[in-house]
Amino acid sequence: MNRDSGAIVLGWLTKLVVAFALFGVVAYDAVSLAVAHVHASDQAGELARQAADSYQTSKDVNSAYLQASAAAAAEGDTILPTDFLVMPGGQVQLTLRHTATSLWMVRVGSLKKYLDITAQGEGAPFS
Repeated sequence: MNRDSGAIVLGWLTKLVVAFALFGVVAYDAVSLAVAHVHASDQAGELARQAADSYQTSKDVNSAYLQASAAAAAEGDTILPTDFLVMPGGQVQLTLRHTATSLWMVRVGSLKKYLDITAQGEGAPFS
């Protein structure tokens, strides 16, 4: 009488576990990128509105920029001085730069560029 040692089942189970692990790592980076894009977009709009309020109060472009830049830096983001504009009506336009977290894309040279996210924000002073 021949007994099956279970090698077929173990081989199949191993392949399944490896496939799920690879899928999980790829899915983590995909979700991380999506969340980073949404976060950057929301953050850019909120910072533009806050900067517009600051400008309306102080009428100082530099002060409004410094406030927005400091708030962005607290979240790990940056706003370059050349990416900050106050319009004649007091509206603010800015570009926020954010870097997404990654498990594997950060290690692949040609994919690193997708981790650098820029988001446009526009806001008017709260009247």
